[in-house]
Amino acid sequence: MTPSKNKLKTCPNGHQFYKSSDCPVCPICEDAKKPVTGFFSQISAPARHALENNGISTQKNFQLSANLKLLNFMAWAQMQSVNLFLF
Repeated sequence: MTPSKNKLKTCPNGHQFYKSSDCPVCPICEDAKKPVTGFFSQISAPARHALENNGISTQKNFQLSANLKLLNFMAWAQMQSVNLFLF
């Protein structure tokens, strides 16, 4: 028996599931989309969705993005240290 606050929902693929939130994500469809092997199989669905929404869909893209962010931070930090000497 399910708690009364859970609502029975049906996804476009016909899967039925109970959810208490308005989140439209079907857990059955999400399980089917999860990679079996590789980098993305080791992270949670919300983290995977965040990466995919930012154009990161492979481990190579993730590494390039992380390296770029690190380089940007290092450049910013270097500028901050230069500003400390100027003022």
